[in-house]
Amino acid sequence: MVPISDRAVHRRAKNAVRRCIPNDTPYALRVTAWALVALLATCASAYADTGADDVVAMRVLFSFRSVETLRDGETAWEFTRPNMVLGPHDIVRMPPGALLRLESVGGDRLDLLSGIGEGTATDLLSRAASQIQSRDPQPYVRSAEAAEPVVLPVGAPNNAPAETTGGVTLNAATEAAWMIDRRHEHEVVRELVARVVIGPNGAPSTAPSYMPPRVALAHALFAAMATELAEPSPLSTLFSDSDSAPAFAFASLLTAADVPIHRVIDGNRRAVILLDAGVPRDQTVRLTASRALFYTHADGTVVLPLGPASGQTTFLEAWYAGEGAHPDAD
Repeated sequence: MVPISDRAVHRRAKNAVRRCIPNDTPYALRVTAWALVALLATCASAYADTGADDVVAMRVLFSFRSVETLRDGETAWEFTRPNMVLGPHDIVRMPPGALLRLESVGGDRLDLLSGIGEGTATDLLSRAASQIQSRDPQPYVRSAEAAEPVVLPVGAPNNAPAETTGGVTLNAATEAAWMIDRRHEHEVVRELVARVVIGPNGAPSTAPSYMPPRVALAHALFAAMATELAEPSPLSTLFSDSDSAPAFAFASLLTAADVPIHRVIDGNRRAVILLDAGVPRDQTVRLTASRALFYTHADGTVVLPLGPASGQTTFLEAWYAGEGAHPDAD
């Protein structure tokens, strides 16, 4: 919103009234009109000072598991905490099994957010409402009396770690294929990379500005891959095995885009991609506040273990699925 000074508001209001009040209007009515102008100008000034963004700020009531927040304009992720105020452009990241309850500035409790996701609080609430409506043809009405879920504090004996599904389990034949696969040289893969990197109008693809460049590119490539694999396409034909396609296709796309990766097989015989995040060790807060989502080599390389698997639609899901990969697998 462009700030508007009080003087400018009053000047615009006066000019509008001069155009609307005929010259033969009785004096008493003119006084009433000018009083109304002064009142409206005062209200407009107050609105301009407050700013529309403040209206959609929200407060955290509680969060469960490692819910993270990236403040608008900042570069360091932090964990959410009770009474934290989230602005309209702050980014929220929720891991598998996470819970987040927010309230509006007016004190109204908002819908309980659960599960994996990333975006502004408004975005996440909108997606949650859409999912509920898609399952129930009746208009969704939140019940203020609905019982709160039982939320165990982190570290409680019954607080078992959230299970993440991801990473295709390989047999002997696919293990060998995984390590030497060269489909990144295929024209189908290179054409998809070109569409993501260059974009339809010859301009660089847009990506969330809060992501480091290499992670933003991986994010965009995963989204494009998920779309292609979900329907008949040249990419889904090239990677025809539905179970292994996400891992093989994503590794091929990253390689074709010159993103440094290393293919490994972890202790559970899962196909795992180790992505060089391109972020110095002392700036890992740009990636995440969670130490479990990355590790560093002795040479200072920051690595993100990824476990692409069938059913995933976002890069974030693959990232969380790779959380259990052993750092020494390479």
